[in-house]
Amino acid sequence: MKSNLKPEEVFTGFELITLHQLSASDFLSSKVPAEILLVILADFDKKQSERIIRLIIEKLILYCENENELRKFVNKLTVLSRSLNLDEQTKKIIQIMPITYDITKDSFYQE
Repeated sequence: MKSNLKPEEVFTGFELITLHQLSASDFLSSKVPAEILLVILADFDKKQSERIIRLIIEKLILYCENENELRKFVNKLTVLSRSLNLDEQTKKIIQIMPITYDITKDSFYQE
């Protein structure tokens, strides 16, 4: 087992950024569902929140490999949208979009 690092392998710091500093388009161009989900935390005009949520879900439908993965990311989107007070818009769009989301399995619903 390797027990020492070469000098070029050692880092002494990193630049810290907040997701809110990044543009929503930075994440929307991704093909990775976990990165697409980060759009909800990025900088976008709150007046466009319904449009952004719709784009997130459309991209998730496109790039998730199966129904279980899609359900997992829609669940995460729901939790994140609650923390940003966007849960009503998210719920409305999920009901309109061609995906199935069983709200009764949601832990907040069960409470």
